[in-house]
Amino acid sequence: MGFPALIKEYISWHYGTALKEIIVLERNFLWFGYHLFSIKLLLSTIVSPLYRIHESYKGLGSMEMLMENAVANIVSRAVGLVFRTIVIILGILFEALLAMAILPVLIFWLLLPLIIPLSFFIGLNIIL
Repeated sequence: MGFPALIKEYISWHYGTALKEIIVLERNFLWFGYHLFSIKLLLSTIVSPLYRIHESYKGLGSMEMLMENAVANIVSRAVGLVFRTIVIILGILFEALLAMAILPVLIFWLLLPLIIPLSFFIGLNIIL
């Protein structure tokens, strides 16, 4: 295999196969972040009690006991809402950062075949 054939094969791999794999890798990272933060699950259970901690109502009891249980359940749901909202926001920020990170990576990857020879010639000029 001659040098021109090697260059042709490299360019074909660099702008074909490897570019597709970088995009698949980014999609895998986005999938990972979505499932790591469980965004869909947290959105569907946004007002559930935190860690399923809730007071159960035991019979008809007194009004004081009913109100005490109701307040405890409302506080548990409020804490769950706040906690889930924070995790959802962090998950969305993580996903946004991942989505924005692909642009510099792709630009660098597309320019890499030009950067390598340019760096070589700049290094030769510095040495000489």
